[in-house]
Amino acid sequence: MTTNPKTEELKNIFLNVTNSDGIITEKQKNHNGKFIGDEKDVRPTTTEICPECNNDSAFYELKQIRSADESETRFFTCTECGKNWREDDH
Repeated sequence: MTTNPKTEELKNIFLNVTNSDGIITEKQKNHNGKFIGDEKDVRPTTTEICPECNNDSAFYELKQIRSADESETRFFTCTECGKNWREDDH
């Protein structure tokens, strides 16, 4: 009996999981409920130069930490070295 590859593919479930550090990763479960493969970081990235290692890619997050009439603060994490920094408009 042959199986349809698309049907087999649908048996795997992808889950977005937030860990204790607030990092969103994607995990894959097979049809038996077992995790398979590696976790994949699914946070959004942007082109931003890291002040530590000069890498040109960073994860980013926007947060409203001041009053509502001021712009959001942008938080970055380097995809290579993990350095964290922030950027404000003032």
